[in-house]
Amino acid sequence: MMLIFRILLYALIVLVLFNVLLVYINTHLPRYPYDTPPFTFGWNYEEISIKTVDGLSLSGWFIPGSRGGPVVILAHGLGAGKSDLVDFAPFLYKGGYNVLLFDFRAHGKSDGSSTSFGYHEQKDLSAAIDFLKARKDVDPQRIGVLGLSLGGAVAILAAAQLKEIRAVAVEGVYASFPETVTRHLYLAYRLPKFPFTHLALWTFSLLFKVDIDRISPIESIGRISPRPLFIIAGGKDERMTPEEAWRLYQAAGEPKELWVVPGAGHLEARAVAGPEYERRVLYFFNKHL
Repeated sequence: MMLIFRILLYALIVLVLFNVLLVYINTHLPRYPYDTPPFTFGWNYEEISIKTVDGLSLSGWFIPGSRGGPVVILAHGLGAGKSDLVDFAPFLYKGGYNVLLFDFRAHGKSDGSSTSFGYHEQKDLSAAIDFLKARKDVDPQRIGVLGLSLGGAVAILAAAQLKEIRAVAVEGVYASFPETVTRHLYLAYRLPKFPFTHLALWTFSLLFKVDIDRISPIESIGRISPRPLFIIAGGKDERMTPEEAWRLYQAAGEPKELWVVPGAGHLEARAVAGPEYERRVLYFFNKHL
């Protein structure tokens, strides 16, 4: 009986340690190695540093547009960086918008050692908005956000609290954090929901001292209304499924729009839809900013 107890105890210890390692690996990601500044397109731009309320310095680029007023913030996905979204800037810039790109904490050239899947990253987006509000060439009443994956989740979570965000467009966003943890543990490691999801969420909540519901966009999205929301999803996205996009759409208030791009995987909507993607995103921001 004692032997069985010891075996079970050792198994539990190994399971907990494995889980802690799993959470650590996925919250302490390697830095994205590429750096493609906007001068690649022949534009004038400013290399900027944004200070967060908790003392971090975020690396960013500000591209002044021809209108001198409205601005779109581009928010990148997990494990990526501002360079990933540089090729999103041209159609917004040509549409007359100022464009702000920045690295979330623990990404790119920004300070920080760990990601919190949208909880602390809301401070990063808030700091970016404060930076814009201090500029004379930006209209603080015309700030929009285009967020992809993690950046989209942060945009929804932050917009539910920050009225300065006047229009939100997102692509490839999960609805429920526990559900996306379950899915990604299976897709990446083939681990079952029990006990790994429960242990991962428990460990994560202890490390970051956060209520899991506070990083589930579906719990916040209804508070964005009456500001407009545009949800884009890939019809073949296995990571952030079109079903999740539909649930987010149903939970959101008006005005809202959902566009599912047939045949597109995760963050492939622009590549699959081509100019139609740029046309729709520009139309959304032109209409509301």
